[in-house]
Amino acid sequence: MEKTIRNGQFAARISTHGAELHSIQDAKGKEYLWQGDETTWTDHAPVLFPYIGRFTDGRYSYQGADYSMQIHGLAMYSEFTVTEESDSRITFALADNEETRKQYPFSFCFEVTYEWIGNRLEVLYRVKNTGTDPMYFAVGGHPGFCVPFEEGECFEDYQIEFSDSRKDADSGKQCGQKPKKVEFSEDCYVLPVQPKEPERIENPLPLKHTLFDHDAIVMEDAGDTVTLKSRKSGKSITVHFPKMDYLGIWHWPKAEVPYVCLEPWSSLPSRKGIVEDLEKKEDMLKVSAGEVYENLWTIELEV
Repeated sequence: MEKTIRNGQFAARISTHGAELHSIQDAKGKEYLWQGDETTWTDHAPVLFPYIGRFTDGRYSYQGADYSMQIHGLAMYSEFTVTEESDSRITFALADNEETRKQYPFSFCFEVTYEWIGNRLEVLYRVKNTGTDPMYFAVGGHPGFCVPFEEGECFEDYQIEFSDSRKDADSGKQCGQKPKKVEFSEDCYVLPVQPKEPERIENPLPLKHTLFDHDAIVMEDAGDTVTLKSRKSGKSITVHFPKMDYLGIWHWPKAEVPYVCLEPWSSLPSRKGIVEDLEKKEDMLKVSAGEVYENLWTIELEV
């Protein structure tokens, strides 16, 4: 089932399956979210919880037991319940059940709230630990945005800009930061040993389809804001992610497809050749029994 929230400027459709955003349109009906393609990527904007990316051998360990889970966790494959709804705001909830506990042995309530505030779509993840032990998890977004926005433009007319997150020591002015690339194996696992001198990503980064021939580009030190911008029209979509430590950019590898994903992540996938212990994986989030974790990120449209 799909639900729609809107204000005077924009509308968004969200599915109860996965609490996944399916559409972002302006008042004229122009679509800005990738609508899927059976030959490449059928999704639109999956919600990633309680893991991000692939598991080595499709499994992980927790307190001496092994568990299997699909790529990007279990939320994107689950049916959510609507718990709050108004014209411009909606909340979806997923509680643990017999099926989730086979894959993920924790008691939880995971909520995803979408709300229009002007030209911003706010996305709030709320994780409550309803069990008695500490809970280990990751959260992230995976929205795909249509490129180009306008007729008469092409993919290569666009660039990705990363936020200025440091000041020049002499002038005091904000300076563009070059994010550090996290190195992955050919089969999309994090390399256990990262280079001493990591590759720096150009800022701004001109778009071209060959950027994704080796799958996603994943970065750290990318600031807290990323902007997809047309160099011709100046129109843009900006993702703000102040509580996410990593950013992925992606489209279907070795293809010329008209979209790009801007993916704010709290954590990284598994390391190559290592079956991760959920309690020992350093970048996992942790919430104690009875406590609540919140993470707000936004999509801002200047179109």
